[in-house]
Amino acid sequence: MKSDDTKYIAMMMPCSVAIYEKSDGGTYIASMNMGIMGKVFGGVINQTMSKVAADDKKILGFVG
Repeated sequence: MKSDDTKYIAMMMPCSVAIYEKSDGGTYIASMNMGIMGKVFGGVINQTMSKVAADDKKILGFVG
């Protein structure tokens, strides 16, 4: 986020992931869909968030 016009999006970085166990005994993973968030903002933010979404997919690929 080099441009002053897009630096506000830094509040979403780094992307967080929540891992939690529910009362049903299951373990769950939750994260924000950065690809969709990028589309909301468009432009350079969309390009950057699309890259973030691809990285998230690689990192969380073990989940299934």
